Amino acid sequence: PSAVPRRRGYGRPAASPDGTTIVFEMYDDMSHDFALFTVPIEGGMPLKIGPVGHMPSWSPDGGRILYSGAVRGVYQIFFCNRKGADMRRVTETITAESLPVWSPDGLRIAFARDVTEGQQRRTAIVVRDAAGKDKEIVNLLGTQVTDMVWSPGSVLLISQRSMVGNKVHDELARLDVDASKPKEEIVTDPQNTET
Repeated sequence: PSAVPRRRGYGRPAASPDGTTIVFEMYDDMSHDFALFTVPIEGGMPLKIGPVGHMPSWSPDGGRILYSGAVRGVYQIFFCNRKGADMRRVTETITAESLPVWSPDGLRIAFARDVTEGQQRRTAIVVRDAAGKDKEIVNLLGTQVTDMVWSPGSVLLISQRSMVGNKVHDELARLDVDASKPKEEIVTDPQNTET
């Protein structure tokens, strides 16, 4: 790890399960991208734990950090230990993978996969099991997933945004990854926008 460089803003802070450390993303002027940093929860000098990465998520045991990092301009999923060592690539696709989260039992991960097929764009919510097998839980057409968390059990909570006519349509949804019809709206809020 190296000392923190000149920086612009912090984002997506997450406390370790033991409550001792915060991981966060910060724009790194040296790499011209986001990088991951950790800092003791009491404060102190942040340490950079990876060259490029954002959207961090702690494993339930606190030993690893799951994150999204760029590979030749396409975001993929990685994890490393809490000091930034033992980095491993989780996904190897030609599509962008983002918003990775651990299941509460640490046996699965979920992430958003952006897929463009011809003129159509979709976002798939993917769950990967301990054996490395991916399962697309739901496909969202013309929708941007803006955040995702795994609540206790088999439920993912997602926030998403889409355009409906000239209105922005924001939604919170619940996805039960083990159900046959997983997606249920929780809150929707169409907003007027200028187009």
